[in-house]
Amino acid sequence: MNKKESRKVFTKEFKEEIVFLVTDKGRKPSELAREFSINRNTIDRWVREFKAAGEEAFPG
Repeated sequence: MNKKESRKVFTKEFKEEIVFLVTDKGRKPSELAREFSINRNTIDRWVREFKAAGEEAFPG
């Protein structure tokens, strides 16, 4: 029987900090992915969502 891995849950503040590091500080999503053990595609999605919706991108 396979044990299902649980999904990581990230706070709004954490997502905003990662997006800030990419958009304002010029950090590469790939290096942040390694540093924080996050899939790079997740970071790319957060950046896209933030660019599309601004502050409303990450409710809660």
